[in-house]
Amino acid sequence: MRSPRRFETALSILASVCVATFAGCDGAPSRDLTDRHARRFIPFDSNWIPESEVPKEPQKSPNQVVWEFTETLDEPGPAERRAAQEWLDRCYESAQRHGWHDFNRGIAEGFARMKNSSDPYHYRNEEYIRDDRILDPDRPEFLMYYPKPDGTRGLAGLMFITRDLHDHGPQFAGRLSIWHRHVWARPQCVEKGVVALELAEPDGSCVRGEPRHDSPEMLHTWLIDHPKGPFATSMILPPRTFVAGLEQRMRERGF
Repeated sequence: MRSPRRFETALSILASVCVATFAGCDGAPSRDLTDRHARRFIPFDSNWIPESEVPKEPQKSPNQVVWEFTETLDEPGPAERRAAQEWLDRCYESAQRHGWHDFNRGIAEGFARMKNSSDPYHYRNEEYIRDDRILDPDRPEFLMYYPKPDGTRGLAGLMFITRDLHDHGPQFAGRLSIWHRHVWARPQCVEKGVVALELAEPDGSCVRGEPRHDSPEMLHTWLIDHPKGPFATSMILPPRTFVAGLEQRMRERGF
């Protein structure tokens, strides 16, 4: 059994620790250590509330609610913006080195759509989901591929998840790096708390795994200029916006 992870340093220096050692940053504080700020992203509500006020029971409707979380509502300063850019640079470099901009290379490395999923964008790597690493740009749990007008797919970004349902996502760039999680009215069948297999049966049972109504926390890292920022929760990217952003970034990065 994996022993609980604990931070050895205060949250105030988390950014410098994680930026310096992202590949080994494998811990996150338990949700009961602090009352963070929470905002409902789907359906959208702009008001931030204490995390303790987030409903404990899953909703009956709509089918899915997405919550965002942040430890601070302070505007990001130079240190947070620098940490964000350093992380983006690491993710760009990793994507280029692994060849993930080539959709077929990503598939060959083990990224695939979840069975019975209607989600056309997230391609997960079960090996990386099951390992004990977090925020490792060489082992992202998901790659996000978007369709292009020519029928091919282009890499829009990477997505990272925490190790279990009780972890907070490390906010290495303050309010810029807001994590989110999903709550489903109908449970999904999950292994080890993080590996979603498929929807549960109508009676809520699972052939494999255990039924869960909520996901681990997730962080998008966009490799193009997302209208809502480099860590935006929103998956909305009009095809023209995506293609233009992808071409611009590839030119800037010399791809």
